[in-house]
Amino acid sequence: MRPLVSVSALISLILFPWPYTVVVTLGAALVEPLVPLGIGLLADTLFYGPQSYSVPVYTLGGALLSGVVLFVRTRLRAGMMG
Repeated sequence: MRPLVSVSALISLILFPWPYTVVVTLGAALVEPLVPLGIGLLADTLFYGPQSYSVPVYTLGGALLSGVVLFVRTRLRAGMMG
């Protein structure tokens, strides 16, 4: 199940509009926390243009989301939330 969710997030980046990709990536982040970082790296690689930002926006967003997911997962496992 984990590889299927990760691969579907990667495919959604190429085939579907970005709102759908964000939803699928959020769902995949619940299973695999580093998927948003990978999606961000792939998005910056695929959609880079000379006129685009000099800062890798998608990668930074993916890293931020991965950090949030990892923080929440550690808190849930420790029993500090809920």
